[in-house]
Amino acid sequence: IKTKLHADVLCLDDFFIPSSEWPNEISPAFPFPYFRYADFIQGLQRLSNGMIFEYQAYDWSIKQLGEIKSINPENIIIVEGVSVLSEQLAPCYNKTICVMSNESNELEAICQRENNNMKVWKELYLPSV
Repeated sequence: IKTKLHADVLCLDDFFIPSSEWPNEISPAFPFPYFRYADFIQGLQRLSNGMIFEYQAYDWSIKQLGEIKSINPENIIIVEGVSVLSEQLAPCYNKTICVMSNESNELEAICQRENNNMKVWKELYLPSV
């Protein structure tokens, strides 16, 4: 979809907090305590108000914050991630499309991203959802 529409993508996974910065006591919750969720919301609201949004994206390959990304509100923007269709964010969108992957594809992608360490996925993420 991104390539076909020449779109920018705002991905919730870019707002992951490095695990070294998590509090000692972390438990399943929403908003997710391991994402910079408020920053994600603020950025989406900036874009919906016609302002450029710059942020530091999490780099999954090095497990820390990486490059600065910039999204221009004049472009088509795809917003991707769990909870992006929440009532709080719905006014930010012109169109909504819900695409869900099947469980096996999702688990395969998570295993690759997490180097087969599914502990956080099973004990923190899934109960939060």
